[in-house]
Amino acid sequence: MISVNDLNSRIKMLGVMNITPNSFSDGGKYFDLPLVKEKLAKDQQLGFRCFDFGAESTAPKNKSTVNSETELDRYQKLFIPILPLLKNVDVISIDTYRFDTFLFVYNEIRKCYPSKEILWNDVSGVLDFEIDRFIQIIQEKQDRNLSYVASFTYVPTRALTGHHMEFVKQGREKEAIVNDYMSFVEKFSKVFMKHQLKDQLILDPAFGFSKTYDENFELLNTFLHHSKFLKFNYLHAKAVMIGLSKKSFLRRYVLENEFVFNDTKFELTMEDPQVFMASEKLHETYLQELAHSFCQFSSTLNTRQCLYFRSHSFFQI
Repeated sequence: MISVNDLNSRIKMLGVMNITPNSFSDGGKYFDLPLVKEKLAKDQQLGFRCFDFGAESTAPKNKSTVNSETELDRYQKLFIPILPLLKNVDVISIDTYRFDTFLFVYNEIRKCYPSKEILWNDVSGVLDFEIDRFIQIIQEKQDRNLSYVASFTYVPTRALTGHHMEFVKQGREKEAIVNDYMSFVEKFSKVFMKHQLKDQLILDPAFGFSKTYDENFELLNTFLHHSKFLKFNYLHAKAVMIGLSKKSFLRRYVLENEFVFNDTKFELTMEDPQVFMASEKLHETYLQELAHSFCQFSSTLNTRQCLYFRSHSFFQI
């Protein structure tokens, strides 16, 4: 079994920082530099040592995507000025499907922190020439503290990432999602292993992205209850990243299972605060179960292999 100290270093809570005016999770509450600084300080006090910064919301409710200039402008105004405040942060993740945006931000981070761990959290899940460009950066700069997050979606091109729910595969058996995910993992792993970069690949099942309600739960339950499936991920990559916080399919589950709050049954909607609260408790329970599963075999992994939990709230594992 893994020790408590080793567990704390191998399971990493990744705090979500949305620098957008239309985020599904906080409604653009932090689209202002003083408020971004305030949230960052508060989250660090709570215990977060890793952060994921996103400047474009890909929530289905947002019908249009922002252009690259707007996204980059948000990073310049709301992220670059707080770089000095990230001195004690272990991991900085940049959530964008545009490589050129990532490259600009990456270079700015490296000016301040030559060896800090950086992730390109590419929510598109598209394997194209931009991945070749990313690998080239790793090789040219010999940057072993730079990793790629491959997100499992059905989006055909990067430009359509914001419309991911248009590519849900309807009318099929829910079990197909697991086979599709495994094929996705093998496809990305083949590219990174070709360059001996397995330890710079992170896998994200991307819950909520271009998946049906049943498919989300099928994939989640496979992670939770099949240890061989979790091990399969670590045969192909350095880490797994799980993001369940404030996902709509968990809120739907809460509503469909007769939500009770303080012993009183409520007739609520997806947007009610009580539903968000209950879904966050459910998300925490699932992550605790995943952490337990990870503990069962993590002593067989190399020291770089870990488990990321992308979350809006901090809690002790």
